[in-house]
Amino acid sequence: MHMNLLIENELKEEIYNLILEELTVNEKVFSTSKIVEEEIIEQAKKTKSIIFADGAGKRTFAFSKEVFGEKLKVHFNVINYNFKDRKYFNAYNEKNYLDLECKSVYNMIGKKAICICYINYASIDFKPLPKFYEDVYHELNHIFQQHNAKHTYSDSIKYSNASTNIHSQDEIKRNSAEIVYLANPYEQDSYVSSVYGFVKSKLQINDGDISKLDEFLKKTDAYGKIYRLKELFKIISDNKDLYKNEILERYGFKRWDRFDKHIRNAIHRFEKKFAMVTKKCKNDFFIYESHTWCEGPDFKSYYKIF
Repeated sequence: MHMNLLIENELKEEIYNLILEELTVNEKVFSTSKIVEEEIIEQAKKTKSIIFADGAGKRTFAFSKEVFGEKLKVHFNVINYNFKDRKYFNAYNEKNYLDLECKSVYNMIGKKAICICYINYASIDFKPLPKFYEDVYHELNHIFQQHNAKHTYSDSIKYSNASTNIHSQDEIKRNSAEIVYLANPYEQDSYVSSVYGFVKSKLQINDGDISKLDEFLKKTDAYGKIYRLKELFKIISDNKDLYKNEILERYGFKRWDRFDKHIRNAIHRFEKKFAMVTKKCKNDFFIYESHTWCEGPDFKSYYKIF
């Protein structure tokens, strides 16, 4: 049978993209995040600084951009803390003077999506610290997920309650909220998918030293959150009597064994997703035979479709 070349190429591309998504790195989000990162870095250089200390400046700016190759506009509100060198950054960071929390908002008003992305990041001489790349991908991935689901997943009772109580001064409420929050598939996927950008930026900074790949993976938010999820599960399981009412009543699990099973499954899912993206990083960023730096992603050469 003679194959139409156009159809054949489309099929290869679709299968390739499905493999990418299965490995938790969405091609649309990945390419969009690179564009947004470059825009933020350039805008920061052009924006007038408010000097808040010797060797440190704060820049605030905003811009809008269509994302994911669609007519979906996101409004970006950015705060950049730029430091003369790492000494100044460390001094401020250790005293918790910097607000580096990022978040995204996605709301449907009628048939129109209103998207706002808040990016707060630090840089040394305008070179962003690696966490910047994780955060941009993480928030864009949230928007992509919600846009494709056509609703705000934060409307779910469990997620909404967890988001509200995660900063509670009460330890029982705070830990209960955090474990439910980290068990949420949307949160897990965003943490895991941001690993790729973080690792790539760290390798580039370190001249492609692949011997440090495992070290970089352990420094990702995703690895830390998996550890925290397991830690919380142990704390709560060991103190069941203290947590039982809060977990069952506020988060609607009805029975403790349902909560136990839910968290065990969530931990397994999170670990599996992290293992998959780890495999992708190793495949993309170096060639096993020669152990040389690969200016990835060269994913298609490793997973030949036809």
